Amino acid sequence: MSQSPQEQTQQPLPVPPDVAQQAQRADLGLPQRHYRPSVLAGFEDCLSIVPILLYMALGYLLVVLITSCNNLLERLYEYFIIWLFIAGALLILAFPLFLLALLLNLARRSWGIYVYDRGFVYKRGRRLTACRWDQITALWLEVRQKTQMVNIGAAGDTFVDYTVNNQLYTLELQEGKKLVFDLAMVRRQELISLLDEQIKSRLLPQAIAAFEAGETVHFGEVSVNREGLSYKDSTLLWSEMLDITVRNTSLTIEKVDKKNVFWSLSRLPNISVFLGLKDYVFQRYLGIVGLEG
Repeated sequence: MSQSPQEQTQQPLPVPPDVAQQAQRADLGLPQRHYRPSVLAGFEDCLSIVPILLYMALGYLLVVLITSCNNLLERLYEYFIIWLFIAGALLILAFPLFLLALLLNLARRSWGIYVYDRGFVYKRGRRLTACRWDQITALWLEVRQKTQMVNIGAAGDTFVDYTVNNQLYTLELQEGKKLVFDLAMVRRQELISLLDEQIKSRLLPQAIAAFEAGETVHFGEVSVNREGLSYKDSTLLWSEMLDITVRNTSLTIEKVDKKNVFWSLSRLPNISVFLGLKDYVFQRYLGIVGLEG
């Protein structure tokens, strides 16, 4: 396929030969951007331990200071020296990990997602996946909560729940294929926004056409039709709603009677398409404009 004049005048982004070969086979056009893995990719679990240890240390210090407040200044000085020594020891122990992260970053410099005019190539090691924009059927967002119990009491009887929300994005392609973005990326949100834009521009007109034809449009467990919005055994009529907002994978429906409804989902696909369809319904049929999802 011959290149367009725009493609011929663009300055191509340097890419590895194997990536260029895959892109040429899929007819993706010219490379535009490279989203590479972050330096700390693969060390997320180790880094998540740091705030836990900090909570434990601060909690223990607080308990000790309260129980020995008669010698507060002396205790503060003693613990300052101790924590200064511990900080120095941790820096020495962390140096090999820093070198390992640096070496891995150099080895994985060619990894990541190479965005082209008509799609992208995902490179992870020797594994290469080329995908055109029109092959994407859904972008799923899954929120996984990881809760740990942290002991902050000197006597071992005081605990605090520590919860971390991890966002996992999965692309669903034609023929049921899936591509999981489980690698921490530099400018990750910019990449997700770009994928959202491509998906919305192609799938939103299809969703609106299906809605107008009286069909039900599914977004995972959430269904949208001419009647209203459904989730599990609950259905809300459009006439009952004032607005719908999405935060991660949770929906908040603001109702006319002020009795708002909150739906907590673990996974939700094509959020930008869902919000675009919601705005279309609100503006065309309810006369509500200017709301942001």
